[in-house]
Amino acid sequence: LLSGVPAPEISSIWNKSCVNYMGKVKVMNEIMGDMGRVVCDTPVVWHRVGCAGVKEGLEERFKYFTEKIMPQFKRDAMDHTLVFVPSYFDFVKVRNWFKFSDLDYSEISEYTKDKKIAQARDMFYHNEKHFLLYTERSNFYRRFRIKGIRHLIFYQPPTFGWMYSELCNFLQSTYQNPRGGSENNMSITVIYTKYDLHRLNLCVGSDTSSSMLSSEKAVHMFKPGDA
Repeated sequence: LLSGVPAPEISSIWNKSCVNYMGKVKVMNEIMGDMGRVVCDTPVVWHRVGCAGVKEGLEERFKYFTEKIMPQFKRDAMDHTLVFVPSYFDFVKVRNWFKFSDLDYSEISEYTKDKKIAQARDMFYHNEKHFLLYTERSNFYRRFRIKGIRHLIFYQPPTFGWMYSELCNFLQSTYQNPRGGSENNMSITVIYTKYDLHRLNLCVGSDTSSSMLSSEKAVHMFKPGDA
């Protein structure tokens, strides 16, 4: 089995299906994390969501996002908010909630037509849309440089560590609309559970992720330059 990143799906196949009477060997590189590559000046706040199992984690994450995170970002002062959703299934669920809540948003996914993508990016940059919903697969294949982000919410840590640092760095002044708001009103928020260990390792490193998961505190903040 060859994989560019560690993932629960790969581990499951390895543990259940890779059987050999001569034994098996797993070789993994040390994971340092991409946190050191974040060069924007905005602190990153990590929110750990407690859950009893993988299935429960899906619902608890959504509940935490809608009840704890979103209320503070609905205010007019928190416009230019990008919500990054790795799973398309979660994306559909979040999008449906946005529709039901009558929130002002645009969207970019792997199924969005080019014309709609250009329109969504333009409206977001010029503050004609408060929120922009963005999927991981769209970012992976298209690598858009989304401009105008002042508040970034990771619904779940990305599968690839470089996506974490890349998206965080879009909050630099180079990508901002000068009329879009104040540099003092910017934020990065990440939601995770204990089942996001592999993703967490790729973002902050294995040592830091272990400390975060074992800590009594459920919220952690890292300032620029922390590694």
